[in-house]
Amino acid sequence: MKLSNKPCPVPSRLRRERLSLTCQSLGRFYRVLTGLVALVLSSGCALSGQYRDAVAASEKLRDANAMQSVRIEQLEASVASLEAELANIYETVEDERIESEILNREVQDLEEAERSLSLELEAQNLELVRSRSELESVKSEVDAITATYGELMLELESEVSSGQIRIDQLKEGVRVAVSDDILFASGSARLDPTGREVILKLSEQLATMEHQIEVQGHTDDRAISDRLAGRFPSNWDLAAARAAAVIRLLEKDGISPQRLSLTSLSSSRPVATNETVDGRALNRRIEIRLRPQDKETVSEDVFSSQTDALEP
Repeated sequence: MKLSNKPCPVPSRLRRERLSLTCQSLGRFYRVLTGLVALVLSSGCALSGQYRDAVAASEKLRDANAMQSVRIEQLEASVASLEAELANIYETVEDERIESEILNREVQDLEEAERSLSLELEAQNLELVRSRSELESVKSEVDAITATYGELMLELESEVSSGQIRIDQLKEGVRVAVSDDILFASGSARLDPTGREVILKLSEQLATMEHQIEVQGHTDDRAISDRLAGRFPSNWDLAAARAAAVIRLLEKDGISPQRLSLTSLSSSRPVATNETVDGRALNRRIEIRLRPQDKETVSEDVFSSQTDALEP
């Protein structure tokens, strides 16, 4: 409502006074109203500015929120990628750990194998040393046996040539075979003069050696005659008695009894057939076997003084 500043007409005095008061009141009202309108208008402008500021701030916040959301999505994607990469790293580390354990076990196996090989090699070296020592010892023994064989062949050449004695070199010693027909009379266990001479000549060579001396008695397979059965119940007894006669003579001639041993083999080791007279004569024999001090037996011919070699 717009008020006019035009002066009111002048009524009566009272009316004029009332009108004056009314005009004054209206003036004050107008001024108050004008002030209020101005205040309202000024307040409206201020609120409008704050609203615009609030809207601008809201838009900025919305934009910032959108940017933050994008950043969060980017970070979440990066975290997922890192987690996947970390899982791959964990898997790789686990594979490497397992491979490392396998390699460690292989290394331990190789070290154990190396220790075993070292021990085996050491044992083989010791065995090689022992083998060389034994080989040298065997070579020395063979050399000694060969020398013994040569000496016996040289000293008993005439007896060997005449067939009274047969000498064989064995791998582990020497065998001297003497026919019973040269040493003993038929059915006797007493050395005859020719037999004593042969044994004493052999004893001279045995005295210069250090070999063990085994005297073996052998017979043919014919049964003991009734005439001799009282003295020799079997061929075992006859073979033992004849071997004992040779040993007694060797001992009497100076051979140490510690070097002597006796074995009766009866007819169990024939060297020829018992179906002929000549074969039975070869089977009736005394064998003197020489062996090194640390050997138990002598076997296998190497050299023989005769071409028709006796079996061991």
